[in-house]
Amino acid sequence: MNDVLSYELERTVKDIHIFLSKLSGKTILITGATGFIGSMLTRLFLVSNMKYGTDINIICSVRNIEKAEALFSNLKNSEQLVYITNGLVACNDSVDYIFHCASVTASKIMIEKPVETLLTSIEGTKNILNLAREKKCISVVYISSM
Repeated sequence: MNDVLSYELERTVKDIHIFLSKLSGKTILITGATGFIGSMLTRLFLVSNMKYGTDINIICSVRNIEKAEALFSNLKNSEQLVYITNGLVACNDSVDYIFHCASVTASKIMIEKPVETLLTSIEGTKNILNLAREKKCISVVYISSM
């Protein structure tokens, strides 16, 4: 992680640490955790854990564990960060909050397969909402940069 990103994450965490402290001891599931927004959220929570001891447990739903490990290796606390790759079926833990950041982001795919792209988004969100109901989540946040 470069110095500018590190500085900005630390500054942001300092500004919102009172809010983040309310998540202490909670488990957060982040889908699309290696994407742009998902990776920033993951880093934000990890920095909060490191700097303020917020003890936020993070489950990252990713397609590629190696990519995730490369992104978060300098921030990883093995007890607070777990990766799942084979879909949400593998999510056996309790989940308090879900940040749903997964989506198709390749413009080429969106143009060539617009219906499939939309259906993927709808089905993925439906699966997240079903998981939230099953886990009795406190809240779900749907985030998209597209």
